[in-house]
Amino acid sequence: MLSLTNGNLKIQIDPATFRFTATRVSDGRLLLNQTGLSFGPACPGARPGSRAVTASFVSGRAGP
Repeated sequence: MLSLTNGNLKIQIDPATFRFTATRVSDGRLLLNQTGLSFGPACPGARPGSRAVTASFVSGRAGP
């Protein structure tokens, strides 16, 4: 698990899935949990080779 802490916010990234969670350090409360990531065609006017990305999250609970 990769981890970065800044002040009262801790971000962890699972290297197997590349999904991340955000936790409040002071009380350990889960703030955001990434539940999905999807890629689609780029928006009109985007640079060649670009893709659109949609990330899904839930707040305050662990799991999709």
